[in-house]
Amino acid sequence: MGYHCHMAWLCNIRGAVESIGRCELPHRRRAEESARVARPTGESLRVAIGLCVIAVGLATTQPAHAAPSFGSQTVDNQIFTVGTANTDVTLPEATGGTGTVTYSLTPDVNSLTGLSFDAATRTLSGAPTKSDASREYSYTATDANADTATLKFRITVRPAVPTVTVTPGNGQVTMSWTTGADEGITHWIYSYLPNPGSGLGWSDWAEISGADTRTYTVTGLTNGTEYAFDLRAVSARPGKSTESMRLIRFPRATPMATAPDKPTGLSATAGDTEVMLSWTAAGDGGSAITKHQYRQKASSGSYGAWTDISGSGAGTTSHTVTGLTNGTEYTFQVRAVNSVGDGAASDSASATPAASTRPPAPGAPSVSGASKTSLAVSWSAPANVSPPITDYDVRYREAASGSWTDAGHSGTDTTATITGLAAETSYVVQVRATNDDGTGFWS
Repeated sequence: MGYHCHMAWLCNIRGAVESIGRCELPHRRRAEESARVARPTGESLRVAIGLCVIAVGLATTQPAHAAPSFGSQTVDNQIFTVGTANTDVTLPEATGGTGTVTYSLTPDVNSLTGLSFDAATRTLSGAPTKSDASREYSYTATDANADTATLKFRITVRPAVPTVTVTPGNGQVTMSWTTGADEGITHWIYSYLPNPGSGLGWSDWAEISGADTRTYTVTGLTNGTEYAFDLRAVSARPGKSTESMRLIRFPRATPMATAPDKPTGLSATAGDTEVMLSWTAAGDGGSAITKHQYRQKASSGSYGAWTDISGSGAGTTSHTVTGLTNGTEYTFQVRAVNSVGDGAASDSASATPAASTRPPAPGAPSVSGASKTSLAVSWSAPANVSPPITDYDVRYREAASGSWTDAGHSGTDTTATITGLAAETSYVVQVRATNDDGTGFWS
């Protein structure tokens, strides 16, 4: 009776019902058969129980499989700089797992940044060649049963700090810079600080488009004020961006007035022993133009000295050179002058004076009437013109402006009314005549 109860206790162990059942029933049958022959002895009872216990142990003590684990280990977010060799970073080793444990890093860090990951040594190393905004990476340990453990961290690769030089101009500063090769750069940003050390703040960041841009002119600055500049490369993708570190030393420059720009559009119109020059006014470089000069050369000779144009100033855009030899080609240049110095020479223009039957210039127009927004002018016709005059052209401009406007006059009438003018403004008016041989000079 005691034997049966002990076997029932063993066979009720959780998780081993079926195996214990297989153990209990044969022994009960053998025990019952033995009882019919002889009473069981203590020794035979002990053997039976021992066999059953051994069966229970075999059925319930198989070890559980353990997946790889990083436990409490983590990986810090990493920040690198393009072109800078970095200290190798060894990633954590997992514990547990079945068979050989291998390691991987996704996405592919080499294709995105130029860094390298050695799975055998779990090492992240190298000098990156491509900037990349903060990106999440998965570091995974995988065992022979394909069980895994993963740590996540972020890698940021900053663009290299550019080398910047600055060149001042009139109300502006031009920045030029160099940087190492970096396919990750998408654009640039800059900021400037007026009067460094004065307590004024930096300007808002402004964007310079184009990854390949290497020069940019900052305009709208104040002459005589010193400025410091900061320029940074940016690597951006949707929703993420990173930029180079601030410059080690901010370059400084002070915009100043310059000599005038070169006049443009110079033309030369030949007359009888004279050539009329016309041009578009040059920028004054931040200081008012005080006069214009011209120089000339005959045929293939050399230019002579610069000659002041008498009475010229900021608004001068034409001049007639006289005393020339008909049949000789002359080449001319003009330039503007201000308090800073001589401006750049214009492109050249050439003409060959010759006797002509084109009309000479009419007399200078005079004002015959005026209102707040209009002028009535008249002029005297040139004398003894043959062929006779068939038309007059009239043009006008503000006295302080170099841009001429056609007044729309036609016919041989020697008067014209110019409308649509600005009140309280001075104007310059010129007239020229045309006959069958051509158009003459402006008055």
